[in-house]
Amino acid sequence: MARFCQALCLGTSLAVLGFCYSQYRKKKKIADDLDIAPHFNIDGKLKDILKVTPGARLQYTVVEGVVEPVDEPVDEPVDEPLRSQFDEDVVGVLHKWNTPLEFRQHSQGQSDLFNMWSGNVRPVPFLLRGSDETAVRVHCPLQASGLNMEMFNKFTKVGATLTGVGKLALDPKGTLNLRPPSNGSKYILRMADYDTLRNECRAAAKMWKKLTVVSALALCWVGLRYYQRRKLRKE
Repeated sequence: MARFCQALCLGTSLAVLGFCYSQYRKKKKIADDLDIAPHFNIDGKLKDILKVTPGARLQYTVVEGVVEPVDEPVDEPVDEPLRSQFDEDVVGVLHKWNTPLEFRQHSQGQSDLFNMWSGNVRPVPFLLRGSDETAVRVHCPLQASGLNMEMFNKFTKVGATLTGVGKLALDPKGTLNLRPPSNGSKYILRMADYDTLRNECRAAAKMWKKLTVVSALALCWVGLRYYQRRKLRKE
């Protein structure tokens, strides 16, 4: 039994080390990608840059703008901006709420009622507006990271400043579009400026690096104890 517990501790320590190192590599890659990603202001010059770029697209770039609902004519009907049920003055483009679910469990002749919560998200098309009325249409916001943490009353508010990191392309109609990158990099939509976002990613990478070091030391200690006990048993 003691041998099993020792082996279990050793295996658990190894698994924790592997998890921490994996998270560190992921966070470091995001931070490194942000460091080398070009950062552009949303203005008329951005379209000129993409016009002379091969394929009229940039695989991974950073843009900042003000959140606005799409009000231009499109091929499909556009929903009206969302309003908070708690504050009518709060208007948003992404709404997250929970729906209660009920189910019964039958055991020993008794029926017990349990409540669970199911998450729901409703987005409406939105864009990022620049300083000179140039705009970038945001696609697939639910695939991005960093957005759910910045919701007031579970809303992404109209008028908030948002940093988007992803693939930027200019379509034949002259519309700028931000989509998830196709090169494996992280798609990010964050209610913060670029410097804040970059510092947060660096801080996250440093935290996981420290946890990796601590996990490695713990694994060494557990491994040493395991070796010493095996040696004592042989003697």
